Amino acid sequence: MVCHLKRKRRIRPAGRLVTGTAIALILSACADSGPTVGDGDLLLESSLLPSTRTSSPQEQQVLPQRSPRDQWLAELRESIPQELPDRLSELALSQAAGLVITQTLEQQRELPINTYRRTLLAELYTHQGHRSVFLDRWSAPGYRANLLLGEVRSAHQQGLNAGPYHLDQLDQLEQQIQGLEPLVPVHFSLDEPMVEALAEQALSLGAIGDNQEVLDALARQVAGLEEGGPETTELSEVFAAAVEQLKPALRERVQFEVVLCDAYLSYARDMRLGNVSRLTPEQLRQGGGRGQITADRFRETFAYLASSSEEEFAHHLEWLYPTHPQYSLLMASLARYRAIVEAGGWDRVPPRSLQPGSRHSRVAQLKERLAIEGFYQGPIDNHYDEATERAVRSYQESHQMEVTGATHTMFWSSLNIPAEQRLAQIGLALERWRESRIDYEPYYVFVNIPDFHAEVWRNGQREMRFKVVVGNNQRECNPQTGTMELVNATPMFHAEIEYLVFNPYWYVPDRIRRDELDVEIIENPAWLQENGYEVALIEGVYRIRQLPGEENALGLVKFMLPNPFNVYMHDTPRKQYFRFPIRAFSHGCMRVENPMAYAEYLLSNSGQWDPERIQRILDSRVETTIILDQPVPIFVEYYVVTVDDQGRTNFLADIYQYDRDRLAPSPPTPVPCGPAIAATGESQVEQPPPTVNWQNDGVAVLPDGTILRPDGTIEFSPERLAAMAQPEQSEQNNEQGLSTPRREQPDQRSRQQEAGVQADQTEPEILPDDHGP
Repeated sequence: MVCHLKRKRRIRPAGRLVTGTAIALILSACADSGPTVGDGDLLLESSLLPSTRTSSPQEQQVLPQRSPRDQWLAELRESIPQELPDRLSELALSQAAGLVITQTLEQQRELPINTYRRTLLAELYTHQGHRSVFLDRWSAPGYRANLLLGEVRSAHQQGLNAGPYHLDQLDQLEQQIQGLEPLVPVHFSLDEPMVEALAEQALSLGAIGDNQEVLDALARQVAGLEEGGPETTELSEVFAAAVEQLKPALRERVQFEVVLCDAYLSYARDMRLGNVSRLTPEQLRQGGGRGQITADRFRETFAYLASSSEEEFAHHLEWLYPTHPQYSLLMASLARYRAIVEAGGWDRVPPRSLQPGSRHSRVAQLKERLAIEGFYQGPIDNHYDEATERAVRSYQESHQMEVTGATHTMFWSSLNIPAEQRLAQIGLALERWRESRIDYEPYYVFVNIPDFHAEVWRNGQREMRFKVVVGNNQRECNPQTGTMELVNATPMFHAEIEYLVFNPYWYVPDRIRRDELDVEIIENPAWLQENGYEVALIEGVYRIRQLPGEENALGLVKFMLPNPFNVYMHDTPRKQYFRFPIRAFSHGCMRVENPMAYAEYLLSNSGQWDPERIQRILDSRVETTIILDQPVPIFVEYYVVTVDDQGRTNFLADIYQYDRDRLAPSPPTPVPCGPAIAATGESQVEQPPPTVNWQNDGVAVLPDGTILRPDGTIEFSPERLAAMAQPEQSEQNNEQGLSTPRREQPDQRSRQQEAGVQADQTEPEILPDDHGP
């Protein structure tokens, strides 16, 4: 069928030919001009265009000078046949795509996309004028599509579940559209009477000015997208016919585009856009929750993609990746351990005491096992030689064990964890990095809780690494929930290091005072004075604080990073804890091994380091604050699997059992806290321990009536005086709650071993506290 535009003088205004959904479409540029061959072989032939002969200088001299209106009309008449056809071609393709997208998204059974996403996709494409993002002018998969397909097809290399990425259906649709003829947009041609009619219609717009805006308005009127249609009904009919003819050729292409776009949204959500870890609860609430915030990010990102260049799109996919070098290193570890699992993993080696020089068949099994992970290279025999010892030492170093070179219980427990579990741990570490609060900060401090280290990073390079002690894994009963909960765990958060305090006071938290100091005070009313504490009136409230000095629980300096958890970094007088590989001994704050070197680095980088001044401050024993000119971001996070500088995959202590709980097939059941059960099965009522009654005026009354005043004076009760005069009655006094014996602490080696063993056990070991912050 060949359609010509017939010449007519005046024709009634055209009605709006496309209604309903199409009226809401926002249209934009799409493709080059040219013929379209479809079901009806619609071809719009060119007609004669207005004469473009230029007048001679003599003719121009005799012509009357044109008014601004006439000049504008002349320019418009020249622009209409040259530019309007392309606009109509773009709008026709856009309208056709919009109608097919709407129809495609309404077909619930044909697309693996949930209802929420269908609604969102319809909105995204409408706002972008139904332009294709991943196909070249709605024709064939372009650079963007191929780049994105490569990403989602290799998603398993990052430990991602590729299920939401529709890979099978995308493969099928890609094959279908590769067999289609190239899509060529319809070309519209206009004859001279039509140009004149359109120019007159332009006058009804009531504006003389930007011809591009006028041409856009005329195109929208022809397309039926704007009130006050043109006086060219046949042109609108031809436009509608072109839209209908384009629709069949777009169906497979639109399906591929929409499914690929949904795959992109899932991939971008998993990689970065769904990460809300940096938002506070208040920000989450104001943003409408995680789902709403993620959807808003989709809208913003989709708008960027629709207008971005190919190079910008490639950079965008790179931007989705976590920035820390650990991510790419862990991807390599994931590939290596996946290959191990696919090859059959490793067999369990029955534990046996082995050491350098041993000869036993179990040594050969040990060598085979260590060789699978790359720790041992050499002959497989029964001799525990130097190479075997080196391999065992390397394994112990990379698994937070006491490095002996000989086998021990913790070594065998770790060695016999299945390869499948190790692979899952690496995958979870990658997932945690995708949830990381770290972004593109050029300068920051990073603390990995299970690694018991802090690092300073600048411009992508690690400049400092030092040991820290973190919160222990002691659990206590939460009376509000009725379950046992971690009470001293160092939280995961991000903040900024804003200031340093030299010679700090330690203000004892109420919980530590109640659980620990009160116990000491009941036993010895003079304990506060003897250990450098005082009761001071601070902002109208009496509080216990430890005086500055080398024995202060915070040491000589603390690093303040205001946060909702009230934790910070600080020095410590208990340097012995840094000897142990597993350092979970605090009440939540992070103790720093080399605080002065750390302080020097932070102050030097803000131009504030003055060693002589710092020494004068320390010698004065007066609490002194130095505010950093440049606050430093700090990120406290939790990664059980890391890759060290030697390229070894390190499996660390899951001290808070966060990874164990997350990898469990179902959420763990909270452990209830209830009364002790006797062997008979009858409930036993636990007697609450004696407590100190701290009054608002700073006076403390002990269970036996002894009174401690804020000035340090003590008024002993008659019972206490009698007990002091008769030491032989101490056992009876203890039974009456007049004094409480000290709690014995296990030796530090036992504590370290308990903490280490728990990294590879199902049930956590409980670390006792150590009277420090």
